[in-house]
Amino acid sequence: MIELNEFKRIRRSFGGHASWAYWAQPNANERKSAGIGDLSVFDENQNSMLLDTIHTNYVLMGLNISREVSHRSEAKKPTFFSNFHDSRPHSKDYRLRFALTGTSVWGAYMTDFFVDLVEPKSNKVKVYAKNHPDEVYAQVENRKAELKSVGAERATIIALGNDCHSLLLKHFDGQKIIKLPHYSAYIPLKDYRNQVVKLFENEATH
Repeated sequence: MIELNEFKRIRRSFGGHASWAYWAQPNANERKSAGIGDLSVFDENQNSMLLDTIHTNYVLMGLNISREVSHRSEAKKPTFFSNFHDSRPHSKDYRLRFALTGTSVWGAYMTDFFVDLVEPKSNKVKVYAKNHPDEVYAQVENRKAELKSVGAERATIIALGNDCHSLLLKHFDGQKIIKLPHYSAYIPLKDYRNQVVKLFENEATH
């Protein structure tokens, strides 16, 4: 649960690159990706369940933004929390929605390690990180400050993919970090969901 004033502050400060593991759900007769870009779920005036659902018990962290995040709606109004809610044809964000629905991670805070680096190929990001240690250090400090600001400095961080997991293990000493296969991996959707559910069932028993 997040208080309204805190939600508004987070939106102002980090809404351009961060989001929450909270999505509109498709109807039974719709395609699996339907509604993935519906940002009305983050409108506190329209969604009475919003503040009771989102939380910072977990933080999902990706490596970087694979495609430019839209900061403007079709009506030219500023948009927030659109990262991880991409409705474009190549997006696999709907797979993460399917995998997290009904788990304790639903509603968790989401961000990226490199919030300003737009690159769809993770191997190129890995090379970039190796060649720019000062930038890695700057991002580590920024992400730690971000987590502290949103009240997640003691949260369990869920790394999305191997490369993000490696960076977090190296630079986030003292914080619990677990790895989740990236949702764009070539894994059948139901199998990916089963991996996620099993992972958090195991977490609950430790």
